[in-house]
Amino acid sequence: MILIALREKRKHIRFITASRKSKSTHICCLSKVKPLFYLHMYRVACVEDSDLEFAALSEAIERFGRENDEDLRVTRFSNAERFLEAFASQFDIIFLDIALPEMSGMELAGSIRKTDTEVPIIFVTSLAQFAIKGYEVGAFDFIVKPVTYGDFAFKMKRLMKRMSSSSVAKIIISSSSQRIVLASNEICYVEIAGHTITYHTTKGVYETYDTMRNVEASLAGHDFAKCNACYLVNLAFVEAVQGYDLTVHGETIAISHPRKKEFMAILHEFYGRGTQ
Repeated sequence: MILIALREKRKHIRFITASRKSKSTHICCLSKVKPLFYLHMYRVACVEDSDLEFAALSEAIERFGRENDEDLRVTRFSNAERFLEAFASQFDIIFLDIALPEMSGMELAGSIRKTDTEVPIIFVTSLAQFAIKGYEVGAFDFIVKPVTYGDFAFKMKRLMKRMSSSSVAKIIISSSSQRIVLASNEICYVEIAGHTITYHTTKGVYETYDTMRNVEASLAGHDFAKCNACYLVNLAFVEAVQGYDLTVHGETIAISHPRKKEFMAILHEFYGRGTQ
């Protein structure tokens, strides 16, 4: 069970999680002759109501994975409703048909962006004249049906290059009615009090039940450091250090005596990298 609080204009909203069964179909797109290793593993969602069109898209995804040693694991959804029932920001790439029944792909993209502003969305559509509207919901690109492998591979290579160079981690906080995705580069610092973890971010304050050990593991390699047992700080948001007071994104928190030397060494190393 996870408890989440959103603090906005001094109002607190609390939710309690409830599990929900997925009606999705899982397909693993792996090569017939597996390479010794894959460069990356990506979770791919395809929202497509046509079996024929999905077969063409999944074949292109499988071929791209095989030729580029990428582990692309595809989950298919036949309509927007089933996708939203299962969606918990767990996908790395989302392919959307625009002409879906009931809720269109464009409307679905708008719903996705309410909780996940980072996941790449690619529209796969025969309605090329409407694809330009996809950029209004932050779409990465669009592919015109019928899918041709040359066009698909070109756009996938651009996407892989962008994703492999990204150093942003995702933290997902879920409830029965809402899912919040926090990018590591918008988290200013993390605080623990008892069993409650509080994420202080550029867009609000979020609380959940977790351990600091789990949070540290999730953010490892993304320039976070502990200034005391209660605070894990994003070094990019450190504005000032005065004695044992640390200013992070306009807020002052304490550096503990035992941790100050180590923390300052990490901070100096971080800023040293930025000047090289």
